[in-house]
Amino acid sequence: MLPFQSYHGLESEGVLHQEPPFNSVANFMDGCDSMMSSASKSERKSEEACKSHKEAERRRRQRINAHLSTLRTLLPNTTKTDKASLLAEVVHHVKELRKRAADVLKQDVDTCDGRGGSDGQLCPWPFPGELDEATLSYCDGDDNNNNNKEVMKATLCCEDRPGLNLDLARAIGAVRARAIRAEMMTVGGRTKSVVVVQWAGSVGGEEEIGALKRALKAVVDNRASGSALAQVMSGNKRARENERNQVLRLKASSSSVGLAQELTSYEVENVAKTDGGQDLFAEMKQRFLSFKKQKYLKESEHFQSLAEAQYPKFMVIACADSRVCPSTILGFQPGEAFMIRNVANLVPPLEYGPSETNAALDFAVNTLEVENVLVIGHSSCGGIQALMGMQDDVDSSFLQKWVVNGKVAKLRTKAEVAHSSFDQQCRHCEKESINRSLLNLLTYPWIQEKVRKELLSIHGGYYDFMNCAFEKWTLDLKGSSIEGGRYSVKDQAFWH
Repeated sequence: MLPFQSYHGLESEGVLHQEPPFNSVANFMDGCDSMMSSASKSERKSEEACKSHKEAERRRRQRINAHLSTLRTLLPNTTKTDKASLLAEVVHHVKELRKRAADVLKQDVDTCDGRGGSDGQLCPWPFPGELDEATLSYCDGDDNNNNNKEVMKATLCCEDRPGLNLDLARAIGAVRARAIRAEMMTVGGRTKSVVVVQWAGSVGGEEEIGALKRALKAVVDNRASGSALAQVMSGNKRARENERNQVLRLKASSSSVGLAQELTSYEVENVAKTDGGQDLFAEMKQRFLSFKKQKYLKESEHFQSLAEAQYPKFMVIACADSRVCPSTILGFQPGEAFMIRNVANLVPPLEYGPSETNAALDFAVNTLEVENVLVIGHSSCGGIQALMGMQDDVDSSFLQKWVVNGKVAKLRTKAEVAHSSFDQQCRHCEKESINRSLLNLLTYPWIQEKVRKELLSIHGGYYDFMNCAFEKWTLDLKGSSIEGGRYSVKDQAFWH
């Protein structure tokens, strides 16, 4: 019998008093609550999954209906057509277009003197086909432009991609030829180029023609950038280069004996003249000859290709400080980086007018078509120290007139670390000025456009030469604003 009396505060004789089992009841209730909670969580998850599925299905149907609406606007008399009939009409039109494209593809430009045919009618434009091709054919030049010299027609057809025209120009320039006329057409991601080329001075020989064929094939295969093009074309040059290298090595070895004798006599004479002082140019001469023997002669093919053209991937803006040479720190080799160095590695905004820095930027971005711009700052920068210590009303020296380009970085530093020491403020400003320069790069429309199209990336770098550490980051265009002076970075890396 349950002890009801104890629940209600009543007791009677002959009935044993018993405390209610509160712990057991509590545990039982907790278990029930846990089961109900688990069940409710499962139900909520099921409901959320169902809602998510319904939402995804709704969006999918919206996309399908949007595409169908677009098709109806493209095809005539299909406004009230059902989906199946509409798709059938689309298939029919696609087949017709492919048939017409095939008919056009059978025709090509057969002359090198413009688009005029033999009967005076215009020839059709080069229409890209579905197969990759890279061909060369002979054609006669016209009297006006080609001086009756034999020229050739190069035809390329491949997938369109950024930098394709630059690769084609590299391939033609690598064999010392020039393009005198070009026709190009891009349809549906495929592109076809017909370029009339002429060799400078004379008709190209068999070696040049073979080299151009290999270069064009490399363009189609997307292997015509930088040193890869030189490797592709080196086949026809190898015998000629080996012979040339042997001559250079003989010259170098024969000059070494004379150089040693010259340096010996020079050292004796120099000691007498300078009382034991070292002649800097004698040491510089030794370094140059060492470079020639250890580097130039061993990589003569590479330097020969650099003599013809340069295709750097980087435009580097660094400080003129003698302690922070980018080629030494980051190992840039000849042909890899186009550089400009100035005091405090500053980039003036477009509104400040022309300078040697934006002139170098113009050439690197628009002519060389570099893919990366890297602004490198460093610790203990004298230019930044001059900027931070400059009074606002003092603007007399050339140095002060230049570093005032970093005034925004100075003001930002003063606002953020006003209570720090002068050295700490300078260190903060060294990095702040880099980011200000990255934003200033975006004031040039041709830079901002390429960054938006992802054809160009803007990076910052900071070299701490006291601890031999390097920090690298990339400007995030989406989170940056020129007007608001706000910058956002991504892909940060620390090398130490």
